Amino acid sequence: MGLLLRALGVADHAIPHGVPYRASLYRSLLAGKHVLAVLDNAASAEQIRPLLPSGSHGRVLITSRRLLAGLEGVRRLSLGPLPLAEATELLTGILGDRSASDGERALTQLAQLCGGLPLALRIIGNRLVSRPAWSAAELVARPANEERRLEQLSAGDLKIANAFGIS
Repeated sequence: MGLLLRALGVADHAIPHGVPYRASLYRSLLAGKHVLAVLDNAASAEQIRPLLPSGSHGRVLITSRRLLAGLEGVRRLSLGPLPLAEATELLTGILGDRSASDGERALTQLAQLCGGLPLALRIIGNRLVSRPAWSAAELVARPANEERRLEQLSAGDLKIANAFGIS
């Protein structure tokens, strides 16, 4: 909440102590303004409730791995894995110009191994982009072993196993 208030131009010394007071200031700053707040990877309704703007002008887009059943007046959209064609398209987009040299068949196989999960596709794409000497066909063999697949789906500190652990 402090970071949001600073981003909205509130000086450090003017940020009140305590979540209820900060939430009140946040809402007053947004009052009457057309705002879209994007709250990504919310853990609980309690975590995001103070960040919900009041009034009819504000909108909030919340992503979460949980249902967040404690929120009232929401419209829920449940997203499943991407279909294979869309997963391949996403992976191709991540790879950019490089995708032509990797071949459509290998990219489709990688997308299939990622199970249509956008995070897994992002990780695999990042691994290929950051390692120009690797080919998509070589990378297909790495996650093909189901017992070791999750440990292969990492790029730096971005790890799909961590995302599943949080879930």
